[in-house]
Amino acid sequence: MLPRVVAARPDIVLVEFSVNDADIRLGVSLEQSRANARRIVDELKRRCPGVRICLMTMSPVLGVKALLRPMLGAYYDVWRAVAAESRVELIDIYPLWRRQSAARLRAMIPDGTHPTDAAALAITLPAVEHALSR
Repeated sequence: MLPRVVAARPDIVLVEFSVNDADIRLGVSLEQSRANARRIVDELKRRCPGVRICLMTMSPVLGVKALLRPMLGAYYDVWRAVAAESRVELIDIYPLWRRQSAARLRAMIPDGTHPTDAAALAITLPAVEHALSR
């Protein structure tokens, strides 16, 4: 994937893998997630000088999907730390989602993992727009 990103010569790259990394079925440890995030950032900096890199946290997971990601918060913390250590931007959307009521979250994330388009437009898009307008 990274070679395709580099080939596109982007001005901005948004990176978020922590929800997948946190899935216990994949076996990605916190340390491995940190190393992967650092490698992505380092490669982007090396191969795309001047690119604006934004690491992101996203929505929570619900129900059975949450059981498969019992340490999601810790994975998000790793990405926050990597953003700070690497001096790249962080678009921390997770706290915005956590402000929603349980009932509203269930309506916004009906499959337990993926927000509806309307929910993404209401929560994620404004946060990304705000971050990128700075």
